[in-house]
Amino acid sequence: MAVFVGLFAALVGVLFLVARRLHQSRERMGCLESRLASVLGRSASGLSVWSSDGRLVACNDRFREFYPEIPIRPGVELEDLLRCTVTRGLVQVPEAEVDDWVRAHLGGTRAPRRAVVRTADGRWLALDIGPTDRGEILMLFTDVSDRHDAEAGVSELTGQVRARTAEVDLLLQVIEHVGRADSFESAARSLVRLVCGWASWQVGHVYKVDPDTRRVTPMRTTLRVTDEALASLQTALANEAPSLADGLVGRVVQTGRVIWVPHLESDPTFSGERRAIMTGIRGACGVPVTHGARVVGVLEFLSAEPLVPSPSRTALLEAFGEVLGSVSDRSVAP
Repeated sequence: MAVFVGLFAALVGVLFLVARRLHQSRERMGCLESRLASVLGRSASGLSVWSSDGRLVACNDRFREFYPEIPIRPGVELEDLLRCTVTRGLVQVPEAEVDDWVRAHLGGTRAPRRAVVRTADGRWLALDIGPTDRGEILMLFTDVSDRHDAEAGVSELTGQVRARTAEVDLLLQVIEHVGRADSFESAARSLVRLVCGWASWQVGHVYKVDPDTRRVTPMRTTLRVTDEALASLQTALANEAPSLADGLVGRVVQTGRVIWVPHLESDPTFSGERRAIMTGIRGACGVPVTHGARVVGVLEFLSAEPLVPSPSRTALLEAFGEVLGSVSDRSVAP
């Protein structure tokens, strides 16, 4: 009997210790849950915690805001939520790429993954998914629209600075080559070569203009064609005698301005005859060569792609025409 009493007392003691530890464990769990809820609630980002098998454990209100039409409750599967993210248009992903997008982000449950995605309402979100040391999965949405727009602005500004630097460098090259030339003809050849290389234009050539009679004479030795597929065009241009009253060259002589033809097929000033020889050409640009107030020549450039005029390019081309015009009184061999 004494032995039984002793065993019973020992069992009661063990149960008491188990109950105490269970109570302490529950207190710790409650404390951890409280702390987790506090962290989730204070975060400005959409934060969620998922179990190791990909089911939602907890998330904050900010996270739910990204899914206004979807009930977000514990137990939701991560794969289902990711698929809803794209199939309901919350994030813009081409339909053919949805499965790949979901698989790629599920891969973040094994190793951290970050992606910047664009939402249907035009925002930019940084989506971070990664495992914790304890095997849970963290998923974080952070609105980075302001930073993305600022970085895009800086990138655009950097591109503009680089473009202006390249333009200044090209202008210096033109001045150097034209200044060294012993004739207007050789200066024109150098200029055509430099501009075609800079703008990736396939054809460039020069017309000499008599400032008194305005007679236009093609300078055949300046003709440059960088694409072998345009060999027939090269022959046609070398033999043509343009009319002052017709086409791009005439317009440049008459206006004294840079003329852009972004889409050749829709420009009514090109005659049917000249349009017929422009196989493979989609854009054109004419530049006046000026000496003082007089137009003494015309630079004509042709492109296999449509052209997009810009003020900076127009100003640069005008400068090229003035530089070439400054040597127009040197010996010429049309």
